[in-house]
Amino acid sequence: MGQIAGLSSTVIGIAASGRAALGAAVKRVSDLIYPAHCVWCHTDLPESDDISFCDRCRLELAPPVLGWCQRCSAPLSGFAIESARCAHCHQEPYSWNRAIALCRYRGDLAHAVVRTKSRRSEPLSMALARLLCDRRSDELKQLGADAIVPIPMHWSRRLRQGANGPELIAEVLSAKLGLQLRAGWLKRRKLTPRQTDLTRRERRIRQRNSFRLSRLANVTGRSILLVDDVLTSGATTSEAAKVLLKGGAKEVNVAVVARAIGEDMP
Repeated sequence: MGQIAGLSSTVIGIAASGRAALGAAVKRVSDLIYPAHCVWCHTDLPESDDISFCDRCRLELAPPVLGWCQRCSAPLSGFAIESARCAHCHQEPYSWNRAIALCRYRGDLAHAVVRTKSRRSEPLSMALARLLCDRRSDELKQLGADAIVPIPMHWSRRLRQGANGPELIAEVLSAKLGLQLRAGWLKRRKLTPRQTDLTRRERRIRQRNSFRLSRLANVTGRSILLVDDVLTSGATTSEAAKVLLKGGAKEVNVAVVARAIGEDMP
């Protein structure tokens, strides 16, 4: 009887240690997704916070905007609250219907987007995605998307950089909006060089034939929400949207963290 009691105690001890290990693992994942501090300024946050930015950083990263261009998500000036096209896109041959951004690519937001391209930046990418959902969830839901597809990263660049920022952003949007995430539907055909200092025409040329659909992709008749971190000339997202439409997608819309216009262009 004593042996049985001893065995029971051992089993309970093992189970308890297993639960403790599982609990620690869950906490590590939770800390990655929802850090206990602001991921930008490192200020402590209340336990109820579900974005991972303090109030001050939310305002500095994404200050209020009067209105947006529906087509390219450039912030509008003057008294225009909403416009189907604006001075930044009225002559652009974009392949998507509408773009939605958190805010303009400048100041702290521009620095944050650049930082997401380095290793161990996953919490920042996910926090920016949650802030995007917090600010523009109604418009994102109104798009009526059937699936979310992130802009893919070439395997060699991913090997050097680590996590793919657009894919992390897409994961958050998928969970928040209740949409299917299809990260493998779009593939990179080739490694394109960084587009800094290129003209719009040069960027479009560089991106030609950059993407292909996976053999497992089923985009026919679907409305796709294409996700990237920043929208600049639109060359990358337009080329990706073109491939999705050619594959049978009903329509493509775009969601990004930042919209670069004019002197913002990285």
